[in-house]
Amino acid sequence: MADIIIDGTADVPIWIQIRNRIIYLIRSGQLAEGDRLPSVREVAVKQNVNFNTVAKAYKDLERDGLIQTKRGSGTFVASTAQQVGTLSDSPLDVLIDELLESADSRGIGDDELLFQIQRRLETRRANHG
Repeated sequence: MADIIIDGTADVPIWIQIRNRIIYLIRSGQLAEGDRLPSVREVAVKQNVNFNTVAKAYKDLERDGLIQTKRGSGTFVASTAQQVGTLSDSPLDVLIDELLESADSRGIGDDELLFQIQRRLETRRANHG
């Protein structure tokens, strides 16, 4: 299996880099359905990152149906390259989804969320422009 590579200097959060790398490996055929992934602990140690960071990436991939953890056996690729082809791997998409889920869990409606984003953008432009 190809390595899960991250860039500690990138602006993209590490968990998203891990997620996107695994998606790339599946799309490119370097990982196939049924292939075993390294454990969360193995990736964390090898990449010198926090265990929880890797776990978050794996949990997100599992939620999307791309990988499957079998207790006592490990974590395996659950989807083929064709199934992954329709999945967006944009870091921005992932961050937006995370924001939307967080807003929903806090009872923040769409109109309020959009208003607050617009307000923040205007404040940022005024301070930086």
